[in-house]
Amino acid sequence: MPLKNSILKVLAYFDLFDYPISGEEVLFILDSSAHEPALSAAMENLLD
Repeated sequence: MPLKNSILKVLAYFDLFDYPISGEEVLFILDSSAHEPALSAAMENLLD
């Protein structure tokens, strides 16, 4: 759950500026530590 919240915070921030952000940028900016496979899984889960 903390990873999903971190992802949503990053997406919400960049949505304010209407800036499309890549998965790599999300991983770089996250306020919690995560590896790419965990990030991909969490983002897929959010999309569902």
